Amino acid sequence: MLRLRSHLLPAVLTASPLAAASSLHRLLLYSTATSTATASATQFVVKDYLANSCGLTPAQARKASRRLSHLKSPSNPDVVRAFLAGTGITEADIARAVVRDSHILCSRVDKTLTPCIAHLRGIGLSPPQISRLIAINPNILVNPRMLVLELERVKGIVVCADMLRVPRNSAMFKYALVTIDSIGPGRIGARSDFLKKALGCSEAELTIAVRKLSIVLNISEGRMSRAVDFLKTEVGLEPDYILHRPSLLSYSVTRRLMPRHYVLKALKAKGLVEKNVDFFAVVCRTEKTFIKRFLDPYKESVPGLANAYAAACVGQVPSEIQP
Repeated sequence: MLRLRSHLLPAVLTASPLAAASSLHRLLLYSTATSTATASATQFVVKDYLANSCGLTPAQARKASRRLSHLKSPSNPDVVRAFLAGTGITEADIARAVVRDSHILCSRVDKTLTPCIAHLRGIGLSPPQISRLIAINPNILVNPRMLVLELERVKGIVVCADMLRVPRNSAMFKYALVTIDSIGPGRIGARSDFLKKALGCSEAELTIAVRKLSIVLNISEGRMSRAVDFLKTEVGLEPDYILHRPSLLSYSVTRRLMPRHYVLKALKAKGLVEKNVDFFAVVCRTEKTFIKRFLDPYKESVPGLANAYAAACVGQVPSEIQP
């Protein structure tokens, strides 16, 4: 570049002043642009790109960069990131995908990414669902065989969610997919049968609970049995009440359901709360709110209630409150 400038400069200076100024300006612009491009190519550092452009931590960027040492510029990674962002995949999920498999940044948009996204949309997944799936398993974007296998697996999960009558356009659909995936589509039938037997409900009635809280399917049989037995036998709740409030089944019997039932029972016995107070409304309150509403106001009228509640929460059998 210096040799070229040394040959061109005399010719430029012998021209007219205006022409010389214009030619010199163009020469300097060309020289600067070429130097900048050369510097950019030599200064591109994959680790810094991953940290500054992809949002990885320094440690993540250092580890991921080992598989991208062949990259000489950010051109293809920028195209990949722009394409994924344009399909609705969040920056956070792109970063998670890069952490799991940095080769995603080397994908070919036209040959790999476009057909993959089209397939995922074709089986009914929304952009947020696709975003989460790619964050969890980016291999489907870089490995065609993995894409085929993953699509078959996802199809099975979606079919299972449909069988459980979870609407695809509902907010609960993505949680249902995650739940089914963690359990395994093949075990959903057995888990559903157990729940129907435990609650004494029909298939149609069970779907009410699943649509509201799909993770109810993921609760262990032992924990589920204890919760259902306590709610029906001790609290006296009807199966229909529980089905419409499935989060009751997710609470610990010993640390949440039993201690709060004990407090309610004591307060009802003294006529301090209404007999028909809603059990679910009491159980779902935060610990701070529950104490403020059901313990603090009765420190004098029901001495020892707070201590008995605290003991119950750590698994001790509380003493009976004197009428």
